[in-house]
Amino acid sequence: MSFVLPVIVVGFDLILPIALLLWALNTRAKSGLYLASILLSTAVVIAILAKSIVGFWHVVGTFWPAVYLVAFALILILRVRRGFPASWLPRRWSREFFVMAANILHASFWALMIPPLLQARSYEGTALNLSSPLRGGEFYVTFGGANTSVNQHGDYALDIGKLNAFGFSAAGFFPEDLQKYPAFGADIIAPCTGEVISTENARPNRRPLDPDGEDRTGGNHVIIFCDAHSVQLAHMQAGTVAVSVGDQVSAGQLLGKVGNSGNTMQPHLHINAARGRYLFVRSDERVLTSAQTVPFLIDGRFLVKGDSFSN
Repeated sequence: MSFVLPVIVVGFDLILPIALLLWALNTRAKSGLYLASILLSTAVVIAILAKSIVGFWHVVGTFWPAVYLVAFALILILRVRRGFPASWLPRRWSREFFVMAANILHASFWALMIPPLLQARSYEGTALNLSSPLRGGEFYVTFGGANTSVNQHGDYALDIGKLNAFGFSAAGFFPEDLQKYPAFGADIIAPCTGEVISTENARPNRRPLDPDGEDRTGGNHVIIFCDAHSVQLAHMQAGTVAVSVGDQVSAGQLLGKVGNSGNTMQPHLHINAARGRYLFVRSDERVLTSAQTVPFLIDGRFLVKGDSFSN
């Protein structure tokens, strides 16, 4: 696990788009359709990566989508100034003919993500209204939204981190020192007023890229029962949970601090909500999949991957 995610991130978010841009810039196309297929494939990949779950921009830098967009626009200008090939159609069964077909298939495959991305903010039912679960600066939604094109959880849960001044979620590429993650140690506060129905405060922080895949409870956590819903806040630091089961808490009250406990790749806050009273405990089969998860708003906004908020 320690090397799989970095390979995916570097491959999809850096190598693939840069390779396509260089190809679009340097290709000596003999036919217009062949050149158009390269430009189409490049444009679709960059557009999808900018918003989809595949783009780990909080890891490699949130500026990259803008860099790719500007680079693509400049390449288009250069290609126009150079002039297009005299022939529009590639010679049948030539290398350009087959590569053009492969490019069209490649672009079509990536384009399958466009409809769900367009529906990423469209949720069903009435959303639970919560206040900010974090305080102390600007926070960034690394994963979240109404479907799996933007949300790895398959429900309405949010993963929320924090970026440094350069647009990275850490000072380095998955550094082992948790202090190098801006989110680590951020104050987690109650997003609603209610009763604390579950806590955990003794799970150790995991090393980045070393999640506890058996822990379905989110490591150190607090679950609040409010407005007939259970709201879970997970991955806290051990020893920082400031409330106990049975406590009545008010919105904005300190609950603990962001850590890296449980099933997590790097420090962040995981928050989700379910209708009814649920503890999300795997050992007695009251697992998340049995709960009726619901959409929720943060200060009146339905947040999706790439959104940010301040508190």
